[in-house]
Amino acid sequence: LLAYAVLDQDQRVLRFSSAVASNYFSQTRIPSESEQVFLRPLVFPAQWVMPLRVSQSGQTLLLWFDATKLQRQLQQLTLSFNHATEFLFLDQQAELYSRSRYQTPLLARLGQDSTEPYQALRLYAKRPPENLLHSKQRYLDAGVWPLTSVVQQLHQSASGFLASHYLNYLGRPSLAAWQYLSQWQLYAVIERDAS
Repeated sequence: LLAYAVLDQDQRVLRFSSAVASNYFSQTRIPSESEQVFLRPLVFPAQWVMPLRVSQSGQTLLLWFDATKLQRQLQQLTLSFNHATEFLFLDQQAELYSRSRYQTPLLARLGQDSTEPYQALRLYAKRPPENLLHSKQRYLDAGVWPLTSVVQQLHQSASGFLASHYLNYLGRPSLAAWQYLSQWQLYAVIERDAS
């Protein structure tokens, strides 16, 4: 457990466990219309944080957990494949809610390598004009790039796969499968390098 916050029945903060909790709270998306327990993860330059919401007796407890162990388990799982493989969590607008295995070079290419340690990143699964892992150029306009083929398919189906190659968010040929996770209101996507 990294931090927590206690909210009243009107979702006003009664108490933060620390200044870090205040920072996490300010960046956590809390849907007011649902009692969703699993909130969307926060991706920081060097940390992945899983927020949970527990409501009881007119109060809400927000808990922020370090997801490093989950990240390691997902990385270990991908190492068992013969090709470079990556697990991603995405929403329908293509925002990434998981750390990229290529996060350090990706942040440099997208001009986000100087982001403050406790400032959540905003990365998107959009199709870049070139392979970002081989590029030397910094792109500051990634938000206007077109959606990747897999994100376009998320709009069509809650689960599926793309058996034909497409260019992923790194500009690399990939294959993908996805499944909607209703508890998080996100898609779990597995991409396998096809180059």
